[in-house]
Amino acid sequence: MSAMDCDEREPKRPALGPPEARAQRTWESVDGRELGPVVQLNVGGQRHVAARSTLEQSPYFRRLLEMKVLMDASGAVFIDRDGDAFAGILDWLRTRELVSSHRPCDSELLQLRLLKREADFFGLDGLIVAVDEAIAAATATVPPTEQKILSTFLFLESGVQGTPLKLVTELQNGWRVQQLSATCESGGDGGLYCTFVLERPHADGER
Repeated sequence: MSAMDCDEREPKRPALGPPEARAQRTWESVDGRELGPVVQLNVGGQRHVAARSTLEQSPYFRRLLEMKVLMDASGAVFIDRDGDAFAGILDWLRTRELVSSHRPCDSELLQLRLLKREADFFGLDGLIVAVDEAIAAATATVPPTEQKILSTFLFLESGVQGTPLKLVTELQNGWRVQQLSATCESGGDGGLYCTFVLERPHADGER
């Protein structure tokens, strides 16, 4: 057999090309409908695993898993988003709860805002509302309060405690009773001498 015959039988192998071209061959496009009940994800370089039924609660994944998806060499579907924030996305899809500190620090508020951005991308309106409420509660200003002590004599009429005009007036002016104590009881006039601790928020320009 001549050298020419060998050349005709064995096709030439393509050159490997630059490193970028060789790396590209480790990725493949697959039909998302053929993925199993558990889906591996590569989100911005971070690995996540979730049930297909969990992912399909997001409009984004419902569409994605019905079309061609890009899969890396390990068999994970590639999603070009923030891998850290995606953990919060998965947690919401699984539990429908947003867990956050009552008074989050600045870095936690930043994470909430990043989570809201990702929630918008994945079409999770409920999570957007939950994040907005958490941020609003965390950044709300608690108004200072003022207190006063009101001592008054309460008459008891037929076993029912009467309400003095003075106390009614205070309550109408925005005060509320925080504490009530009976300091003494009269013997024959059917009344109690009581002390009220009243509280209300500071009004603008008023002390």
